[in-house]
Amino acid sequence: MFTTNGSTCYENYPFRIVFISSLFSLLLYAAGAYIMFRADRVWLVLYIIDVLRLEGRLLVKSCVNCCYYGKFCAFGKGKTDAVFSNRATPRNSTRPS
Repeated sequence: MFTTNGSTCYENYPFRIVFISSLFSLLLYAAGAYIMFRADRVWLVLYIIDVLRLEGRLLVKSCVNCCYYGKFCAFGKGKTDAVFSNRATPRNSTRPS
């Protein structure tokens, strides 16, 4: 356990929590995609674009400032974000000082 920016963090979340959380998110996205597919394929494409945009924004704006960056967080995005982006520096951080 360690402290970063005034918040307490653990080294990594247990893999089962990360797996269950990620599986639940994927199932919700799949359910939404199925509903959009049943409505119309255009809505499905728009839904997929929006999900990818929102997930990308989350990784770029939030995960780079998290103490779990590069580690297993509860949602499995810390490791993913470390692959796709660099950690934020205090100069370009989105958190207020």
